[in-house]
Formats: sequence, structure tokens, C-alpha cells
Amino acid sequence: HGLRRERAPSEKGYERLVLPGTLLAEQRAVLRSLAQAAGLRCEAFGPRSARRLELSTREPCACCPNVLTFPEDLPLPTSQ
Repeated sequence: HGLRRERAPSEKGYERLVLPGTLLAEQRAVLRSLAQAAGLRCEAFGPRSARRLELSTREPCACCPNVLTFPEDLPLPTSQ
């Protein structure tokens, strides 16, 4: 493709954020609402018992890994 690919944020920052499957259903619902209000895309994926969320800009760069990903089993306290 001729594009330089990096794992670090671009000049616009990270375009995608993948949250772990340890979030409670209520937390996922709040994040979905906040993402929608902010004009972001929010997609849930993974098994029902460990559903993960991906928050992203409306049209993230699909060809590069410009994403901040938390390990799928990482407990996130509400302070994070």
C-alpha cells in the first residue's frame, strides 16, 4: 500500500480503543451512550460472557493497527 504503519498514535491520536471483556453490562451501556453522543462508533464483539467494546472514529483507518487495546481479561476499575 505504500503507507507507513505504526502502533503509536497518529497525529490525530488513537483512532480506535478496544476495551476488555471484564466490563459490566451497565458499564458497556453507559460507554455506548457516551460514544453515540460524542459521534463515535461503538461495536461489541466476543462471547456473551466476555463481551468487548471497540470505540472508534466514524471511519477509522482500516489498514493500520492504530488502536489502543487492553488485554481481554484485564479488570478495569472505574477510576481508569
